Amino acid sequence: MKTNFPLLRVVIVGLAVLLMLHLPGNALANCCSSANYYYIFTGFSGACVDDGSGNVVINGTFFRAAYLPANNVNNYAVTNPAFAGAFSLGAVGSESAGQNGSFLLNFSSAPSPAPTSVTVTATTQADGVSIGSSTTTVTCTAIGAVPVVNMSHTYTAMGGGVAGNIYDGRLNTDAGAPAIIYPGSIRVFAYDPINCISELALTITNDTIDAVGIPAENTVLGSATNPFTNRVITIYRLTTGEFQMNTRYADGKLYVFTWNEDATNRYHPDY
Repeated sequence: MKTNFPLLRVVIVGLAVLLMLHLPGNALANCCSSANYYYIFTGFSGACVDDGSGNVVINGTFFRAAYLPANNVNNYAVTNPAFAGAFSLGAVGSESAGQNGSFLLNFSSAPSPAPTSVTVTATTQADGVSIGSSTTTVTCTAIGAVPVVNMSHTYTAMGGGVAGNIYDGRLNTDAGAPAIIYPGSIRVFAYDPINCISELALTITNDTIDAVGIPAENTVLGSATNPFTNRVITIYRLTTGEFQMNTRYADGKLYVFTWNEDATNRYHPDY
């Protein structure tokens, strides 16, 4: 069998493709209720094939799908044979509403005696801020064997990976939050629970944060209105040195989220 060098295909597709690949038939109006809709999802579909001389070739497609409300760039690296590049996934234009996207990499590995492996690592930046990486390793133990696929990620999530959390670099990872907080100074995206899209509503710069410092009384750093629900979003610097976002869901229910300066402690306070 003649092997080919890897061919990269970067495909920014509509909702229909993402739903077909990863969701259990949910329509757009129901997308907010599906935890899978929010995940940065990676995987592999392929086979362990004979190259004609008794060596094994890993042949198939690595894929990645996500919903990211921030403009993002992904750098990728592949082993066996090694090559690297970059692709964009998600938002259209700078600081625009989130879009669905898929990254597809059709791949044939270098022929090797079994066992042999291929690893794809993708690192993500959202609006220039690094938010983590994901790695997929595929191993063929023999010709005709089912590929063994192992995946890992460094996208942090409050709650230790509880179903319904969102792994795209946001600080408040609970699905369905009315506003989404990203690092890089402080960037707050208002969320539309009807159409499942987001829009940048508020940016608080490091200069503003430094000017306030750790205040003697809780101080407003910035405020904006969610254009989808008309609910006010307010960011505070607390006397503890922590930051806090106060806003409300579309139905008026209060939503409060607090985090410390390096985001190692993130929680919903009692209210």
